[in-house]
Amino acid sequence: MTIDGCISLEFYHLFAISVLIYDYLLYERVLQPPTPDHYLPPQPLGSLNRHKIIILLLKSTKICRNSHFHFDLEFEFEFEYPSEISSPSIHRSIERGRGTMKITSLLVLKINPDGSDPIILANAADVSHFGYFQRSSVKEFIVFVGRTVAKRTPPGQRQSVQHEEYKVHSYNRNGLCVVGFMDDHYPVRSAFSVLNQVLDEYQKNFGDSWRSVSADGAQPWPYLNEALTKFQDPAEADKLLKIQRELDETKIILHKTIDSVLARGEKLDSLVEKSSDLSAASQMFYKQAKKTNQCCTIL
Repeated sequence: MTIDGCISLEFYHLFAISVLIYDYLLYERVLQPPTPDHYLPPQPLGSLNRHKIIILLLKSTKICRNSHFHFDLEFEFEFEYPSEISSPSIHRSIERGRGTMKITSLLVLKINPDGSDPIILANAADVSHFGYFQRSSVKEFIVFVGRTVAKRTPPGQRQSVQHEEYKVHSYNRNGLCVVGFMDDHYPVRSAFSVLNQVLDEYQKNFGDSWRSVSADGAQPWPYLNEALTKFQDPAEADKLLKIQRELDETKIILHKTIDSVLARGEKLDSLVEKSSDLSAASQMFYKQAKKTNQCCTIL
């Protein structure tokens, strides 16, 4: 495969493109991360393979601080896919980097009776298994998807949204909703036992005070980060199942895609475009991923 071209653009645009090229190559497994901790910030910049693309792009260019200028850059790379890779797969490389990670995020939300967007009461996420440059966008998409699914989970209902290697589980207990982002291998019953436990602990700590909360993150809650770490092992969640017997007879609604959660006439693309949770960069990432048929790992 050969990438070549001539680009005229400002430096920060060049840097952004170089990052995207690197991440594309890493996701397609053309580049191999130098260590299992390839997502950590590099020190120094030029010493690691992960920045080969950036360095090649910036080679022979002049960078002037606090000035605006344009320049032409010609570049050409030649590489081949490893023989065992027959088609692009963004998820295989994530699975390789994920290790034993089972839960990516847990959120507690207040569902507003007037139908407005839910309020995030607490949010814990571990995105270290994603590429360094994707983390901010992944966090934003977690918040966006969390609100989207929670808003469409009726009181008393448990539902799971399947998306390739991920499931988004939600449980609405009388307006207090918990959402969990877990990989497809995490047992569904175990997942909902974790969500039950999170809601029990939240109500034990805050009672009904959440009903008067009107802004995101108004009640710091360290327990959620502890739960995120503790329940990475489904065996810990299985211990809860022995106590939470009501789950045995609970009906869990499974949606094959996030689109099936949306109301008639709603489109995910329009929700992404209108969302205040997503930056312009994250919206662009979503659009570009969709164009290349490589959907965001969370969506």
